[in-house]
Amino acid sequence: MTAFSPSIDGLVVPDVPARRFRRGEQMHIPLLAGWNAAEEFPFRSQSLPDQSAQVFLAAAEAMFGKERMTDFLKVYPAATDAEARTSAAALTGDIVVGEQCWQWLRLHRRGGRAPVYGYHFSYTSHYTPIASHVTEIPFVFGTLTPQQVIGSSAPPAEEDRALARTMMAYWVNFAAHGDPNGSGLPPWPTYDENDVVQILGTPIEARPNPQAARFRFLASFRQDGILPMRWRELP
Repeated sequence: MTAFSPSIDGLVVPDVPARRFRRGEQMHIPLLAGWNAAEEFPFRSQSLPDQSAQVFLAAAEAMFGKERMTDFLKVYPAATDAEARTSAAALTGDIVVGEQCWQWLRLHRRGGRAPVYGYHFSYTSHYTPIASHVTEIPFVFGTLTPQQVIGSSAPPAEEDRALARTMMAYWVNFAAHGDPNGSGLPPWPTYDENDVVQILGTPIEARPNPQAARFRFLASFRQDGILPMRWRELP
């Protein structure tokens, strides 16, 4: 299917993970998960064609259906060529990573019996000019190595090191206690039906999910817990 899809062998992995989570059959352990503001950056080759707004709209109609285009344009506008390119990028990041992590949070909270914590990494700086896929990893582990995925080799500054100290504290607390909160850290609420996530940016604070409307649109296409397989075959 794709490089990152699980192999459903009926033994070690008995079913599509989303279906297991929908039935509450996952492990009931604390979960901390999230996504980055610009997840699409390394996946732009998978975007719908966006040479122009007209081309993008035709591709979107083939993917989502003519009857859903009004809803589509509310969350992925394409009034101009530039707007279409922005929406194409956002759509890619949402499908490949964002909406799936969001679903994970929702399903684990709904069917699990353990706390759930969600984050949205939006931090940018000279060291990390784009909040791309995986750019949060050097902060989580405190390595602050060059951000090669986005082609940046700028050294970290004190504000980057400060964020790394905060994120390391969150992750260590979660690993030790199942709760990222701790003394001196900005409060991180558990994820619930209000769809509030911890914004790991400037500042660090809990706010409603900034991509909620887009994610809800995509989620409306899920069938038996999974996104349509036919989407994989579209250009």
